Amino acid sequence: MKKTPPITFYTSDVLNNEFFWLESGGNKKNDALWRYRLADGKKEKLFDLVQIRQMLKGWGVLGDCGCETAEGHEIHLEDLFIRGDHLYAQIQILGEQNVPQCHNMIVVSNKRDGSEAWEWEKEINEYLHNPEAHQKLFGKLTESGCEVRSIYRSRGSVVMMAENICLMYLEHTEEKKNQLAGYDFQTGTFKWLTKWDWEWWLPYYEWGMGLNTFGYSEHMPNNYD
Repeated sequence: MKKTPPITFYTSDVLNNEFFWLESGGNKKNDALWRYRLADGKKEKLFDLVQIRQMLKGWGVLGDCGCETAEGHEIHLEDLFIRGDHLYAQIQILGEQNVPQCHNMIVVSNKRDGSEAWEWEKEINEYLHNPEAHQKLFGKLTESGCEVRSIYRSRGSVVMMAENICLMYLEHTEEKKNQLAGYDFQTGTFKWLTKWDWEWWLPYYEWGMGLNTFGYSEHMPNNYD
């Protein structure tokens, strides 16, 4: 009997009758992102991790890291965001344990009809990037209280996207804390958010609750949370 690959992630676009999911490749380590169109019953693979690795190498994301020259990076699809006619995939890149392990979070995008190639999301990745001066070996505390020494090449992750806003949870270095931030796609502006900003409340409309920072703390280059 043929085994069905486990689904480790899914999301849907009700208005456009589309369903997206990630099939785990198991020992093959080649997870794949799929789309199913309810209108015509068409199942389509958007990409797999072999293709993503090739793209990351082409963009120079992996080449200057000691983890890649050792045994290579682990690459995981963390989330998929739908905004208008675009898809945004958030990808986590992890280094191997036998060298100082690195953590990185990046975002790539594509037209949802697949008419173009996946692209490096320049502005969002610039805000996710941890400045070079702060990329030092850091002892991250785990839930069990153990310390894992890593180099964080990103300073947070994307939380959600709305029509014109990308919400991120980032390290605010000057304030020595982690904070919600927003990038406006229309104006190209970035700002730190507080409860006085309407964007702060978007997670309440999306999930029926505010931002739960617990799930994002593992991606932060600090032990603030």
